[in-house]
Amino acid sequence: MKKNARKRASSSFETRATHAPQDEEALHPIALRGQRGRGALGARAAGAIAKHALCPPCLAESIAKLYAERMSIDVPGPVQPPVQPPVDGALRLCVDNLGVLRGGRRVLDHLSFSLAAGQALIVTGPNGAGKSTLLRALAGLLPRAGGSIALEGGPSDVELPQQAHYLAHSDGMKAALTVEENLDFWSRYLAQEPDRRSRTVGAALGVVGLSHVAAAPFGVLSAGQKRRAALARLLVAFRPLWLLDEPLTALDRASREKFALAMSDHCGQGGLIVAATHEPLGLEEAASLALGSAS
Repeated sequence: MKKNARKRASSSFETRATHAPQDEEALHPIALRGQRGRGALGARAAGAIAKHALCPPCLAESIAKLYAERMSIDVPGPVQPPVQPPVDGALRLCVDNLGVLRGGRRVLDHLSFSLAAGQALIVTGPNGAGKSTLLRALAGLLPRAGGSIALEGGPSDVELPQQAHYLAHSDGMKAALTVEENLDFWSRYLAQEPDRRSRTVGAALGVVGLSHVAAAPFGVLSAGQKRRAALARLLVAFRPLWLLDEPLTALDRASREKFALAMSDHCGQGGLIVAATHEPLGLEEAASLALGSAS
């Protein structure tokens, strides 16, 4: 009897599995998130995609509202973070006689500069002059062919890359996760230990003007919104040194102004910024470093 009961249960399970819904809505990436998106939410999300397909910002905001309603999420509004104590004023980035090879070619040679706490350095030069190479070397991603790099005045037991944020051309976010989930991951991954100068995810989104899409999947954002979300990563885990490679890519004027304020605030706390860019960052007192001609 027990054997027959197990056989009937197995048959029943196979029947349910065979006839499980396989329509397009059930298999849509949005609907598959935790199986919460099936039914009404999946249909409404599909409708939003059809309605706003040509307007990514509108689509992102629409889907964010759907998720907020479904999951009873209060999407946070802009939050002004509390003023935090500055980092140690003795902090200084020192680059001495730096040389870097790439593909057997010496891209940087005998490069020296220093940057004190609260200062920013704008690195300029033509394509191929070594701007990105310099940032990658500072971040510890490229070996040095000569010279030294040191962040003086910081914790003696923490290496320079662990005290720096490196923002490259790639946004470094997972398309299937929401904006909020991506930033929560980076907050936990990057923070060495709790720091009062780190902003909450909600506060960081408020700074870059993305509170309204916190619950939207990152993949549906516009190019400018994706870049702003990537910039928010700098805020959720405090690190004194920011290494920025073309940070203003895809940003409109209003977004650039917001980020300029965030950079000024970081410098005001004693942080340091080294940014490679072809356009002004809005930092009036920033020093400049012009690299040589491309070869």
